[in-house]
Parts: sequence; C-alpha cells; structure tokens
Amino acid sequence: MNKDKQYDISDFTKYDDEAFVDNAYDLILSRKPDTDGKNHFINNLRQGIISKIEIIDELRFSEEGKKENI
Repeated sequence: MNKDKQYDISDFTKYDDEAFVDNAYDLILSRKPDTDGKNHFINNLRQGIISKIEIIDELRFSEEGKKENI
C-alpha cells in the first residue's frame, strides 16, 4: 500500500461520465470498476442524482477505499 498517494481534484473531474468513473476507480481503488458499480455511478451522474465529488467520497470512504489510504 502506498501511503503517499495524493491527488488534486482536477485529476478526477477533468473527465466526463464513463472516463470519470473509470479514472476514479483507478486512482482511488487501484482497479477497474465492476460492471454494476460503473453503471450505477454513470446513470446517477447523468441523471443529476449524484455529483462527481459525491462519487469520489463514496469510493474514498468505502471499506475498500479506506484500505488504499487516499
């Protein structure tokens, strides 16, 4: 585990929709998103139900995200 991982918010938000979700999973969880998670976030993002910042927070503060120490 790399405890020195630090990112700027623009490392995430410069992407749209699918690329944003892929990038967020890669940077926060160090993996590709599972199909269900990816579809959930893309659909909710497109419908305005969730913001990019909220997705980042959900991933970062998930059990898996906490282990990555971002």
